[in-house]
Amino acid sequence: MFCSNCGTKNENGSAFCSNCGNKLGKNKPVNTPKQNSNIVDKIKENKVVAIIVVVVVGFIGYKLLSPNKLVCKQKYNGETATIEITYKGNKPTKIYAKTSDGAYDETITVKNGKGYDKNGDESDLAQYSTFENIIKKDKSEAKNYLIDNGYDCK
Repeated sequence: MFCSNCGTKNENGSAFCSNCGNKLGKNKPVNTPKQNSNIVDKIKENKVVAIIVVVVVGFIGYKLLSPNKLVCKQKYNGETATIEITYKGNKPTKIYAKTSDGAYDETITVKNGKGYDKNGDESDLAQYSTFENIIKKDKSEAKNYLIDNGYDCK
């Protein structure tokens, strides 16, 4: 039983508080302000932890589920070449290459370090050194490689 005046825990059946002498009620345990504040503190702590967990899980989910793309463009002789690379994690899964003159307009699917065309055959475009390098590199390495080779990447 707790004292309603000071919050001290007393033995059951005590008539008076052992700390302040306040008269204790029979078999009437009382929640003290001290106990209530502990409960409130625990609820607040749990809410903070829950909010942190939701934010972290949401961020991880966003990173895993959102498209992770690198788009690079290069201008030459009045034409523009565009390379759009889609990543899963840090590995490329698709490379879309297009030139403004129509010379290329192809999507390469990357599997096991190789590039395949829409028919599932090894892509001729993937044999070019630019695409071989993109396929073998992680996102930051591929971006640096393309920038070093005259592309503007975003």
